[in-house]
Amino acid sequence: MTSAGIPVPPGFAITAYAYKKFIEETDIAKKIYVIIDESVTDKNDPAQYEVASKKIRELIESTAMPKEIENAVRNAYEEMNRKLNIKDTFVAVRSSATAEDLADASFAGQQETFLNIRGVKGSSPEHSEMLVQPIHSTCDFFIVTRKVSRTRKSSISVGVQKMVNSRAAGVMFTLNPVTGDLSKTVIEGN
Repeated sequence: MTSAGIPVPPGFAITAYAYKKFIEETDIAKKIYVIIDESVTDKNDPAQYEVASKKIRELIESTAMPKEIENAVRNAYEEMNRKLNIKDTFVAVRSSATAEDLADASFAGQQETFLNIRGVKGSSPEHSEMLVQPIHSTCDFFIVTRKVSRTRKSSISVGVQKMVNSRAAGVMFTLNPVTGDLSKTVIEGN
């Protein structure tokens, strides 16, 4: 979009590879699957997914991010601050799963989005919300789809973008997300 001349807020991404590294290096991947297997015995019972979600969130948020990833996040945020000539840029933190738009199921936008996050963990004691914590929280995505088998094949990335003042906001689908009709483009905005 930038190369097409469209004004895009500056930012950076934490890749799906970093997410995979986080859950594998901290050895929580297996624990997540155990939680899903133990909590979700009826794939049609939404309450079971809520129980699994709560347990997974607690596990992920209580697990320290590997230093290599935390340092990369810190460096990317500081580089963005330098380029913008701003001390601690307010950012939006939004996740995106690699399999959130499938032919027969879509769960795009069901992960959490955090707005007006400022500072990186440990960068300044007066900041109540730090960038590393929302990144942890966006990793709780396993139960947003009722097809657990697909979730195991999915991964997640996290986009971090400068907050902007806008007059309008929205999303454009290159097909009708309800019917799958490729001849329709749907724009939702406010």
